[in-house]
Amino acid sequence: MNKRLELLEKEFPLISVIITARNEEKMIESCINSVFEQNYPNFEIIYVDAESTDQSYEIVSNLANKKNVFTKCKRFVCTKKNADSPGKGRNIGVKLSKGEFIAFTDADCIVSKNWLEELITYLKKGNNVVGGPNIIKHFKSSKVVNAIDKVLGTFLGSSGAPQFLKIEKITEVYAIPACNLSLARKTFDKLNGFNEELRYNEDTDLCYRLKEEGCKIIYNPKATVDHYMGLDSFKEFSKFVYAYGLGRGKNILKNKKLFSYLHLISLITIFSIISLSFLSIFFKESVLPLGILVLICFSIIVGNSIFLGIKNRSMTVFVLSFFILISEHIIYNVGFVKGISYARKY
Repeated sequence: MNKRLELLEKEFPLISVIITARNEEKMIESCINSVFEQNYPNFEIIYVDAESTDQSYEIVSNLANKKNVFTKCKRFVCTKKNADSPGKGRNIGVKLSKGEFIAFTDADCIVSKNWLEELITYLKKGNNVVGGPNIIKHFKSSKVVNAIDKVLGTFLGSSGAPQFLKIEKITEVYAIPACNLSLARKTFDKLNGFNEELRYNEDTDLCYRLKEEGCKIIYNPKATVDHYMGLDSFKEFSKFVYAYGLGRGKNILKNKKLFSYLHLISLITIFSIISLSFLSIFFKESVLPLGILVLICFSIIVGNSIFLGIKNRSMTVFVLSFFILISEHIIYNVGFVKGISYARKY
């Protein structure tokens, strides 16, 4: 019997699914249930509640008895801890876990039934980090929300972030979001886990450090996660973009590797337009370079919008994506610059 168990565990090693949350009562039950319903036969769930003030902790505590029904879940842990950053909550979860492999998702996510199966297929092949699509879902829908999804699915709209690009084949990428990220426990421990000082980009920071250790970061399009991020209006989207830019700006001074050439190009472009616009008031020579720069930017954005309009056979998508792209880059960079300025004061 023990030999049979050993063979089973070798073929299906224990995977610890780590979820940390604060005030996620709207989605947390659906999230946990989606993990319970995994096809993979050997996993545990570790939930770390970051001292929620709503009913999140109580809801998850009441789900503990489901372990007896969903026997593929070998262990269920629900704990409340003072975790003032997502990275800290995840690190606590890993310390409480027993799995040979670790898989992370977020409380506002619903994972597909074959999620763990698809992750483990590539986790067992060398020193890999594995994740997959982060599919944005909504509680409300509109033409604007639909256009935002289309924009984020382009390189210009996502700045090349794998979590939003619709990659259709197994691909090695530079980073994977923590809502759909898995790796060997020994690899995670070797790097001392997530940087707990970072409130944003802690997953990107971890992936950069993993790459330095020689890990391959594998994107598997079949390991899907539906993510209810709350981007249900242009206002909520703008808040998200600003907050992300602000967080990235603050974190740049803590880890300069988070500053990419795309940030540099975007900042130089915006500051050049602002500077040339001001100079053109006093110097006519500034009008020509200003016009050329604006024309180049305009052409790139229009070209991207035309592509989306044709692809979706929609004039509405074309018009909305044009304004969304402009707004997104301006709002992000305002937050980014403010984040850098804020960080420099402290």
